[in-house]
Amino acid sequence: MSRGRILGDTPGSVARYLGPRVQTRPILVLNPRSDRSFVTFVNHVAREDLTTTAALQARLREQFPRAVVRPRGLSGEDLIVWYVYRDGHWTGDGRKSEGGNGVRAGGRSPGNH
Repeated sequence: MSRGRILGDTPGSVARYLGPRVQTRPILVLNPRSDRSFVTFVNHVAREDLTTTAALQARLREQFPRAVVRPRGLSGEDLIVWYVYRDGHWTGDGRKSEGGNGVRAGGRSPGNH
């Protein structure tokens, strides 16, 4: 019975580390997560073959004109992580903004205490 060869299993060979598994799609960190229409649209668009932050940003701006996509880019990190901001910057989930409903955490509108 023939056995499959493993890299480095032949006499005189040296085993080689081939590196970590290759990540094919970036991890997307969405803001705000509470905006269901934004999250749904990003998840739909993420299935397309968009290989750069600029391409994803352009596609998102068809529905969310202020959307911004930025790579995380931490030194020494093997993961590809992109931050996706609906309003071009970090937005708290309770803050009224484009696409938001103005309701704060706890279900109160900004003017009702």
